[in-house]
Formats: sequence, C-alpha cells, structure tokens
Amino acid sequence: AGHALAAELLEPDSVDLITVLNHDSQAAGVTVIPMDECYFHSHEMMEHRVMYLLAGKAATEICYDIVDPGVGSDLRRAFAIVARFVDNYCSFGFDQFVFAGETSDGLLDRRDTRVAAELERYYTQVKKLLLANKDKLVALTNRLVEEKTLLGDQVQQRGFAPTGGRHQTGDARSDLQRKVFQYGLRAVALAELIDLGTVACNLNIVNILA
Repeated sequence: AGHALAAELLEPDSVDLITVLNHDSQAAGVTVIPMDECYFHSHEMMEHRVMYLLAGKAATEICYDIVDPGVGSDLRRAFAIVARFVDNYCSFGFDQFVFAGETSDGLLDRRDTRVAAELERYYTQVKKLLLANKDKLVALTNRLVEEKTLLGDQVQQRGFAPTGGRHQTGDARSDLQRKVFQYGLRAVALAELIDLGTVACNLNIVNILA
C-alpha cells in the first residue's frame, strides 16, 4: 500500500495493479507501475521512483511501528538509482565522479557517504508524504488486507488518482484487468498484464510488503 500510495501522490494515475498475494518466496506482493518512455530522460521521475521504492519501508513503520525485514530488493533498487545520480549524472556536484576507472578509497568513501545521505533525504521526504496522508494509507492498507488485489481504476475510485485518466472505462488494459479479476484469477491477471505491458508500455514490477 505504501508503494502504491506514494506513486499515486507523486504521479497520479500511475498504478495499474497492486496485490498482497505472495507470488514467490521473497516478496509478499507486487505493485505494477508503467515505466514511462521519458523515465530515463527525467531526473524528477527517477527521484519519484526512489521515493516510492522507499515507501514500503516507511509505510510499515507508520502503520505497524516495526522495521520491515522484506525491503532488501527495494533498497537495492533505490541505492542503484541514487548511485547513478551521484556518479553518472553528478547531480550533487563533481567531487564524487568516478573518472577513467579511478577507484581511490577517498573517492569511493565520498561517493558512498553521499549516496547514503541522499537516500536518507528521499526516505524522510516520502515518510513525511505518507504521514500527511496517513488516513489514505490506512484505508488502502485495510482494503488490501480485505480484498488482496486492487486494480488501477479501483485505486482511482478511492480518491488516490484523478478521474478520467488511463483507467477510465473502455481502456483496453482496464477491460483486461476487470475481466481477469472478475474470475479471481490473480496469477493470470499479473501474467497477462506483464505481457501486455511488454508490448504497450514496458511495465516495471516493484516488490511490496506493505
């Protein structure tokens, strides 16, 4: 729920499907969010992705006051993105840039320290965002506990996304979601959506716990 809510608050109407059904031995569920074709050309969109990757950890702490032991995959993805900010893009200055394979201890220490500091900053931002919308977070968490799987238009109907977006009635993706969800075939729904996303808009899968 934390991933989905953060994504909708940062980029409205961005979630296609969320579920807490276990699809493998590692994750408790998934959130399906389209990877916009402009993603790698937009620093802001990449920052948003970092924030909603960290949102699962924040949501678990907010809702349950415990440390989430299932966020390893999310953290690795977030670290990788921020490392690109620090090194490849020099988003925070040039003193951490690795030039021509230079790997001095001082440079690597500066880079790792900056990556950790920026992740702390993004985590603080997304946790504040979720705390400011705690009523929505709790409502979405409770609904997921009850229904297990929600489609994008159902998230929209809860007020987390503007109306008239990608998920309005008649959209091919939304029709497919409803058709499969109606028969309770969650695994098939996920497989079909991933296959459709490969052709239509390069779906990206983000593991979630809360």
